[in-house]
Amino acid sequence: MIWGSPGLFSLVCPGPNSRIRKSTLLATAGFLLAGENMSWYRSGTVAVVPGEVTVTGTGTEFSANGRVGDAFQGPDGRWYEVTNIASATVLSILPAYQGEAVSAGQYGLAPMQGYVKESADRLREITAVLGSVEEDVASAKEAAGAAAASATAAQASEREAAQDRAAAEASAVAASGSQASADSHQQAAQAAAQAAQGFRDTADTYKNQAGDSATAAAASADAAKQSEQNMANKAGSGANSDITSLSGLTTALSVAQGGTGGKTQSEARDGLGLKAAATADIVGTVSQSGGVPTGAIFEKGSNANGDYTKFADGRLICTARRSITVNATAYGTVFRDLTPSGGDWAYPANFIGDPSVTPSLIYSFAWASLRGAGASSCGISVLSAGAMASVSMDLCITAVGRWY
Repeated sequence: MIWGSPGLFSLVCPGPNSRIRKSTLLATAGFLLAGENMSWYRSGTVAVVPGEVTVTGTGTEFSANGRVGDAFQGPDGRWYEVTNIASATVLSILPAYQGEAVSAGQYGLAPMQGYVKESADRLREITAVLGSVEEDVASAKEAAGAAAASATAAQASEREAAQDRAAAEASAVAASGSQASADSHQQAAQAAAQAAQGFRDTADTYKNQAGDSATAAAASADAAKQSEQNMANKAGSGANSDITSLSGLTTALSVAQGGTGGKTQSEARDGLGLKAAATADIVGTVSQSGGVPTGAIFEKGSNANGDYTKFADGRLICTARRSITVNATAYGTVFRDLTPSGGDWAYPANFIGDPSVTPSLIYSFAWASLRGAGASSCGISVLSAGAMASVSMDLCITAVGRWY
């Protein structure tokens, strides 16, 4: 497939992996040359909404297999132009989607640009590899320079070590002469020092034993005093009515111990198994993010069109009691008014799709019939057993659907 002049889309390859003949398009027009493959991408499913330009994929890789300007075949069988690829699962199309809403539909992405798509992808991979090779070469050069500098420094250190060894050997020869005499004097001095150390060790032992005894006696006295205080302040077993606070408690009591298992409100809710509804308003404004409720549990409201109730799970119920005027004329064996005055009802709150509508009349021998229902309004007709001219009656009507 190719895009022609603005707004014109011409189908020249009716299926995936087709080939374009050289006579079909001029190569200078920026399209595929003869023999080049145009592989369609169809992995996963898509969700689309009428009138929207956003396409949401499930199990798709749009960013790796599509380009801006490609052709998108929707679940409705129509063709659209890809105008933006935001991620692997989101892209935009023009015109806005014209078919019915689909949550998991089949689709097709047809390459429309003047290149072999697989070759372009491989070129990007090669470019990335070459960039990595250049970095490796630069790192290798830097490492080689550092190694050469280290070798030069090692040679200088080796020369200095040789000089130090020669000086040490000369000193050893000079010292060996006096070492024998020094050894005999040193042995005598060591013997005297050992005897003196023995006397000092004995004295230190007696001194330490005396100090340890005094310390142990003081510690025993302190422990006895503390035990006496603890016993005086200790809570008795069983029920206690005099405990006013637990300021020293740092570990939260578990649920089994009668606590919540947490030291914060969030931890306490988790410990007690409470979900998000524990903090939500029962009646307020409902809201949601990505299909997950984030507001109140219920929302009630009313206006000139009737009353409505929204639920956190997405349900919406609209009701109304309104007066209509019927002019029924003969239609076969019955009488009818296809469009009674007041028979068209705009809901007090809009649905995301067509709701289920139940009308009824408070009038004998007259029946309401649903003429049509959409996301924002519906209309009824009236059947009767006899002719009617400007007859007023009450219509009770209920619509049930979803607000998200």
